[in-house]
Amino acid sequence: MTFVYSSMRTGHCLTSRLGPNTLGRRDIFLQYWTTCTSRSKAPWPSSAGGASRISTRLFAPLRLPASGIHGAQLRRSPQGPILEGDAPDIPAPVVRAIAATAARHPGVFVENKGKALAVHWRAAQEREAALWAELSDALRDAAAPALAILRGHCVFEIKSPSTTKGDAVSAFMQTAPFAGRAPVFIGDDVTDIAGMAAAKAFGGRAYSVGQMLEGADGAFAAPSDVRAWLERLVATRTRAQRA
Repeated sequence: MTFVYSSMRTGHCLTSRLGPNTLGRRDIFLQYWTTCTSRSKAPWPSSAGGASRISTRLFAPLRLPASGIHGAQLRRSPQGPILEGDAPDIPAPVVRAIAATAARHPGVFVENKGKALAVHWRAAQEREAALWAELSDALRDAAAPALAILRGHCVFEIKSPSTTKGDAVSAFMQTAPFAGRAPVFIGDDVTDIAGMAAAKAFGGRAYSVGQMLEGADGAFAAPSDVRAWLERLVATRTRAQRA
């Protein structure tokens, strides 16, 4: 069995080989921040530095395969480089326009991921509709037709539509140690639907958290349920090793 953790902020995936257990030869893809941790109004720490540095800080001393920014970045092996996809960085004029828009809404902040911008409004949920309209206008005025806005949970992601989380899943499933296995993808918002579809295309299954998303085979009620499920899997494996 292979566990793969994915951060909502960066989309990076971390892999830890645990060996066979009750799920057999399966890989588990998780949106780590929102399917395994409790939500809060506090802003997340900056993800400047990309998937490799975030994964190193969060899961040290592990250094493992990783993907970032909806499949736009990929590290195929623990010691390998981060490979950049074809999606361009967000142009500086667009970054400035989006930052200026966010600044008009107290509690809203922008996370610049290079190839994507995440506009977080968890602390200003009453401004969702107005913020969406103003961001759409800012993109139009900045002449950025190649960029799309995606709705996430208390976040709007601005990125090229050329890459998705499904691309990251597909890339991993075609390389060792993932090839030949069946993936299980767990996510919590609409930006995860492409990853779920990719997992199912490889013969796997997909589950959502907090709501029933399109294509999901089932849903966990809350992040605590995902953690409890993972703990049971680890406990089962540990007992099997000691038997």
